[in-house]
Amino acid sequence: VFLVIGFLIFPEGYGFADMATGDCSSLHECLLAHLDYGFRSGPVWSGPDLTWPMFVFDYIYNLIVILILAAIVSGIIIDAFSSMRADLQAQTDDQTNNCFVCSINRSVMERKLVKFDHHVFQEHYMWSYARFLMRLEM
Repeated sequence: VFLVIGFLIFPEGYGFADMATGDCSSLHECLLAHLDYGFRSGPVWSGPDLTWPMFVFDYIYNLIVILILAAIVSGIIIDAFSSMRADLQAQTDDQTNNCFVCSINRSVMERKLVKFDHHVFQEHYMWSYARFLMRLEM
């Protein structure tokens, strides 16, 4: 939206802190410049005079593109990593509190006075079962 407005309303052009986009001859060139430099900084005007339309465009661009969209992207990334962390925590809890072979929970065993660590490492040692399955396949 800002690309089209800037291309149509401000033909003398504006740039970004790292690149001048005033010489964009097509919307495609301006789109590439906006995608590359638009999230890093707001528009920088070519002349010393700042009119009200330039001010409003600059203010709304900074507000919407740089602040709000950057916050949305950051929120999506943070949410994705927190979801991955929660999945890893659930998997770790499952591995430490359930028997691999019989899937009985630690608390159920300990209520029946069976030591969970003894059960997992002596009675249902998973690597013994893995060796047994490999032996069956031979």
